[in-house]
Amino acid sequence: MRALQPSVCSTIVVLTFGALLAASRPQDQVPATPDSTHVPRRVVSFEHANQELTLKCDVGLLAIKPYADNAVHVRFFPTMTKTTLPLWGISAAPSNPKYRVESTLSSIRLVMSQLIVSVDRKTAQLKFLDPKQNILLTSNRFQLKHTRVSGEETYSVHAEFIAPEEEAYYGLGQHQDGWLDQRGRAVRLWHDYEAGGEIVGIPFLITNRKYGFILDNPSRTTVIPGKDGLTNWDSEAGDALSFFVVYGNTADDIYRGYRFLTGITPLPPRSAFGFIQSKQGYRSQDELLQVARTFREKGYPADMLVADGDHWKVAGDLVFNEKDWPDPSGLNADLDRLGFKAMISCWPRFQRESGNFETLNTMGCLVKDRDGKAALSLGQDVRGALIDTTNAECAAWFWDAICKNYVSRGFASWCLDANEPDITSPGLTLHAGTGAGILNLYPLMQTRAVYEGHRRDLKERCFILSRSAYLGAQQYGMSLRSSDTKAQWDAFKRQIASGLNVAASGLGYWSSDIGGSSSPGADSADVESNYPELYVRWFEFGAFCPTFQAHGSRLGSEVWSFGDAIEKIVAKYLRLRYRLLPYIYSLARAVTDTGAPFLRALFMDFPLDPEVRDIKDEYMFGPALLVAPVVEKGKARREVYLPKGPVWYDYWTGKKYAGGQRIPVDAPLDVLPLFARAGSIIPHGNEIPNTRVEQSEVELYVYSGADAQFNLYQDDGTTYEYEKGNFSLAQLRWSETTQKILISGDDRKLFSRPQEKWLRIIR
Repeated sequence: MRALQPSVCSTIVVLTFGALLAASRPQDQVPATPDSTHVPRRVVSFEHANQELTLKCDVGLLAIKPYADNAVHVRFFPTMTKTTLPLWGISAAPSNPKYRVESTLSSIRLVMSQLIVSVDRKTAQLKFLDPKQNILLTSNRFQLKHTRVSGEETYSVHAEFIAPEEEAYYGLGQHQDGWLDQRGRAVRLWHDYEAGGEIVGIPFLITNRKYGFILDNPSRTTVIPGKDGLTNWDSEAGDALSFFVVYGNTADDIYRGYRFLTGITPLPPRSAFGFIQSKQGYRSQDELLQVARTFREKGYPADMLVADGDHWKVAGDLVFNEKDWPDPSGLNADLDRLGFKAMISCWPRFQRESGNFETLNTMGCLVKDRDGKAALSLGQDVRGALIDTTNAECAAWFWDAICKNYVSRGFASWCLDANEPDITSPGLTLHAGTGAGILNLYPLMQTRAVYEGHRRDLKERCFILSRSAYLGAQQYGMSLRSSDTKAQWDAFKRQIASGLNVAASGLGYWSSDIGGSSSPGADSADVESNYPELYVRWFEFGAFCPTFQAHGSRLGSEVWSFGDAIEKIVAKYLRLRYRLLPYIYSLARAVTDTGAPFLRALFMDFPLDPEVRDIKDEYMFGPALLVAPVVEKGKARREVYLPKGPVWYDYWTGKKYAGGQRIPVDAPLDVLPLFARAGSIIPHGNEIPNTRVEQSEVELYVYSGADAQFNLYQDDGTTYEYEKGNFSLAQLRWSETTQKILISGDDRKLFSRPQEKWLRIIR
């Protein structure tokens, strides 16, 4: 692997970040009026100009702006003056869709081809309707109440909407409490590492009533969906109420709108879909290299190894401990020869003892406390102060340090750990605003700093494993990891709903930390004797997540760490993951094209089946595979619900079942209940040691019972040439009538062998 020279690391990012902040920070805010509460109750007048409908109310101002045929932006201001809002996480400019404004004595309507907004003149109530005039969402009350937070005059923001009894709610980020349908619970939208499984707040909600809702507010927010007939949103600080509504006849239509508003998900490198072995942590380059050699000696496929935070002396050094990591460039060269990529952990936290602390403190690049001093972590947290990546100069410094210290030694994949903004309490400030006002923003800006620097300075695709995220983070080459969950059965069980809601929140890539992390006393004989079963079941689930990563703080967390019997089972699913890479990588390209995730709660694909509304332990992995993990200790059998509509095939036995029923499924330790939908094509590749090796032989599994189609996608797997059209696509079509498959496109060479070698029809 050629070591890149430090000279590739430029500082152009200062200009792009500076321009972003200058354009987005509100300069003309209207001060809050003390002791005031602003609630619009009727429309006094309206005007239509500059592609926007503005309604003067008895109190405040409503502004409604079409963004796309199916997306609209609504703002409520406390006075009769509109102010500039940052729109954090919203990257789109309005597309100027065609629309008309209709006015009657009772209402004013903004009519687009896919979405209608109707405002009641007497009450200022808003109704959002689909093209057939069906009501999607109805407002009940908006309120801005003067408050003072961290010395700043601002408003607490409240919005409530009518919640029909049959409505179900999904998304809102990562919440590891086991809920899928969020109806009736208070959901905290702020980052919290100490919540018994990290909370990541993403203010995007999708419902079964064919709309998505984005709250444009990064402050501490609570939403209570569907309680006592209402859905309530409450944010601690804001200059206005700002939100977007997106309509879609299908879930994928909604995600197309979300993609337009918050940004395209770039295609990760192919290696990101192989196996990622991590641990807390590998303490030397010899230990990491020995793990790599063992994978190859045993013939197990794997692609990435993670050098965690143990590679430095002090958090914030961003350099290697030379005693244990004497030759990082040589390490990367050795790993490269073994077919591995090394991912390096880059914390944005700087302890006082770090060699970089005083430099950053002098630059004003550390998050500040209420006295204007660098804010060190609170309580027992010894991770240090956060670098303020909302400051363009500081963000540029962070990437420059990564580039000079890591890129120059051959590293090109990033684990952005410890980047949750827990310490950004109301008493702290960042360059872009107060901790109260932008509490949730931090990981978005940090991820952006790394992605944009990488994209500018390196040719290979950026891949980031991040421990935190915010609205729009999918633009920046990242996959959210579930982060240091407890090594317990209940924690594992709750991971499934957590991942499904992350995907529903618009993040296409997520991984569960397979095996969880040890808690105090977890190395006791009793716990360890029961742990291998948990590890196996977690590994089976992890093999069917968008990204596939093992982590943990045990001395041994690798495939071979728990005895021969466990190793054999785990290796089965490791190899199956690699055989399914043609299917998975093709699904990843679809995420880039459409914004829709391929880790899918059942409501997305079976909206007319009421039984799937709150099934927490089953999901679709792409359009073809239903996955039903075993999540209870000692269980060798579980019940599986097969959604109405299609016929289903047991993936392992080929046995057929009608949909719309619950069936008992045998699930000994080596069996993950897995079903294929009739009318599916699932490409399988030949076994490979890593994703650098081309899967030159592809076998098509066709599950008959209905017409089927699948677009099999391939590219170089490493560069951004795909954006220039340099890829191949084979369009696969199965006709149930003729019982034949048609292949068109520019990748037919994969099927030049006799058909009996690559076609397997399951009937």
